[in-house]
Amino acid sequence: MKKKFLVFLKTNFIIWAFWTVSIIIELTGVCVTSGKFYIRNPLMFFSILGIFTAVLFSVKNQKGRYWCAFVIMTAICVVDLIFIVIYEMTGGSMFTFYMFNLRGDAMTIVQKIEINFIFVFISGIFISAYMVLARYCIPLVPAPKRILHPAAIAGIMAGVLALHGGIMYLDNYDNDPSDLTYLLYSGSEGSYADRGIFGNFVDELYKDALFSKVKLGDTDELNDFIYSSVSKPTESEFTLNAANGAKKVFGAAKDYNVVTILAESLEWFSFMAESPYGVENAYPGGFNKSFVKENKKTSEETEEILRSLYPNLYKLYDTSVIGLNHHSREKTDVSENHSIIGNYPTGTLINYEYPENSVPYSVPNVLKNLYGVSSLSFHDGNYKFYNRNVHHTNALGFEKYTAIEQMIEADT
Repeated sequence: MKKKFLVFLKTNFIIWAFWTVSIIIELTGVCVTSGKFYIRNPLMFFSILGIFTAVLFSVKNQKGRYWCAFVIMTAICVVDLIFIVIYEMTGGSMFTFYMFNLRGDAMTIVQKIEINFIFVFISGIFISAYMVLARYCIPLVPAPKRILHPAAIAGIMAGVLALHGGIMYLDNYDNDPSDLTYLLYSGSEGSYADRGIFGNFVDELYKDALFSKVKLGDTDELNDFIYSSVSKPTESEFTLNAANGAKKVFGAAKDYNVVTILAESLEWFSFMAESPYGVENAYPGGFNKSFVKENKKTSEETEEILRSLYPNLYKLYDTSVIGLNHHSREKTDVSENHSIIGNYPTGTLINYEYPENSVPYSVPNVLKNLYGVSSLSFHDGNYKFYNRNVHHTNALGFEKYTAIEQMIEADT
């Protein structure tokens, strides 16, 4: 019995080498993205290795197994590397299938793709070691016997997929993609250390196929509730201009065309004194703090210098309603929707996933439905960037969306 077991180990040494190298590749990928050399829930990853193992057991000769294992390990390495690149390019975002909607947008703005040297180096070392050592050992071991019939292999693959499909369904059958409160209580670390890179990919496959549809409630009731609330005048005080202090400004824009500027890449403190017009802590850590310290200037002297350096920005500031208590400091489409809708009602990319749904409480829809006021949207990005050409007019209620292409045509 012992002899047979040793023969079994020797005969299938390529499969054990395949498992070793594949696990090292996966753990290295997890380590370079999360700093942890382990996977908390490796079930998904091991199930995929189980399918690959069944395929290798079905191959009758060592050379066939050798090349088949090499192809699979290389594929795992390439797939992991792609997700590592995405992780690093997005500042630490794990892969989701919603990212496919951004592939065109990403290619228009990406300047360079940085490859993680540590992952490539370690994976390359172990795959190369496998190629050399396994090739050397092939003549020294007996030819493998096929221990699984092709039908059995197909059955194992189907069984594993069905098993995990069932597990995913039981875990998510009552999941509502529009309700993200579960994130407050989740034990997940939010990194690839949870399921591994490959495991996360499989998990996303299940979720995208079975649990991506958002359930809508009574839309008429929602509309009535929203419009009955927003139609009430806002009596709270608002700082129309910091120099004039806070006052009630409801109705101040009556009979005017209002231009709202969302300056995604601009912060006032980049040129503004720390406490403009005596408003304490308006821009903590603003320009004034470091400038005064380094140049030994008074606040008045600093502001005079800044106004001479940035006359147009100060003019914009002095003649605008400045929201000192804004809550839209976020990324691209998120900050944009925060400003126009007031929240971000889904964990997906709302610009792509729900462009056909009207958002009744967006500023353009409220103005249009309650007051008959039309709103126009302008963005100096490409027309289809972040799907704004559809989302802004269909969902948010802008009468027209104008992008850089239309601006160039109008200018010429």
